[in-house]
Amino acid sequence: MHKFAIILTVTAGVLGLPYSANGAPELLFELNRTGNGGGAPETDFRVQVVLRHSPDYWSLDSVRLGLGVFWEDGDSGIVDFNTDTDPQYDEFAARITDGVDEFVAPFILNANNIGAGGVALESEWGFGSPDLVGNRLDFIRLIVDDVRVEPWEPEPGLEGFSGAVDFTFQFWGTPIPEPSTLMLLMVGCVIARPKREQARTRNRHATLR
Repeated sequence: MHKFAIILTVTAGVLGLPYSANGAPELLFELNRTGNGGGAPETDFRVQVVLRHSPDYWSLDSVRLGLGVFWEDGDSGIVDFNTDTDPQYDEFAARITDGVDEFVAPFILNANNIGAGGVALESEWGFGSPDLVGNRLDFIRLIVDDVRVEPWEPEPGLEGFSGAVDFTFQFWGTPIPEPSTLMLLMVGCVIARPKREQARTRNRHATLR
């Protein structure tokens, strides 16, 4: 009975943990885009590459990654968003793995958080059916390949800017197996243990003879 209680405790603990064959995050999905934005009047020629998640098309209840990370003309680089680097990451990760088909929008914004981008459902972007449900999201990586920001004069005397960015959002995480799969693994371990014990006992008897 004591052994059975230990088995139940270990099984419950394992079921509560994410699982990966090698323990390292893997690339679950990537979103490649060329974004364009602009505005006037504007004198601060920098842009932000922002990924927004919202429950419906026009909702104000949205979370955004990338705010406050500025890119200037000619820049390129990589930024990882996680629990430690972005205050909205945890909420974003929870929404993108909740199994509800909601809206994702990559935007190019100016310094005043004004800009443009595309909006579509998670399933329409290709995240999955409907999203990354069944995974633990470890971090989201933004890869910026090229930034092109230049002055723009929409009308005489009005100074603005026009920006274009080639970028990729990568979603890195750990697949979580179905509870039934973990139960099978645990049962296999429990069955295998007595056999190993019997084999060790036979080996000891053979040695004593």
